[in-house]
Amino acid sequence: MDEEHRNALERSLNDICQDLDAEDVLPYLRSKGIVKEGQAQEIIKTIRGKTQNMQLIDFIKKAGPSAFQEFINALKSCNQEHLAEKIMSHLSSSSQHLKVPPNNEQPKNSEAAKKQSNPPATISNVNSTPVGSNQGPPSKGPGPYPVLCQFCKVELTSQAHEDEHKKGRKHLNKKAAAEAAK
Repeated sequence: MDEEHRNALERSLNDICQDLDAEDVLPYLRSKGIVKEGQAQEIIKTIRGKTQNMQLIDFIKKAGPSAFQEFINALKSCNQEHLAEKIMSHLSSSSQHLKVPPNNEQPKNSEAAKKQSNPPATISNVNSTPVGSNQGPPSKGPGPYPVLCQFCKVELTSQAHEDEHKKGRKHLNKKAAAEAAK
């Protein structure tokens, strides 16, 4: 990670600590190899959310050259665009343009364009079936991606991402609350 990205994360640390739930972005960052399993476990074991976020940022700053961009992508996939924008505001204008184009200026082959033409599905307790796909009950196969967690409303980009998400404390709490409400 280059110095400008480290500085942007440092300057945004207070906002990150206030607004982010580290457990929301961990599955995505794990699936991209930015955060290792042991690091994720260490973050999850930490009781205070602000401390979790500081640990996460420390791990990201020590990760490889793609870590900054993947963290921005993780924030966007977890509906934390405002945090991504705050972090990006600490970069020079040329870095902002190169790294994260505005949503309305995405290239046609970008992930955003693919997501618009193939909207996220929703996950069930068993596995994944696209919303409105009329494919019957969820299969035991790998499932189509991206999918949307029906409890957390978080987009999941792979089977590994989905598996990690389903183990998360927030997901389990929201799932239990939904089941108790039935």
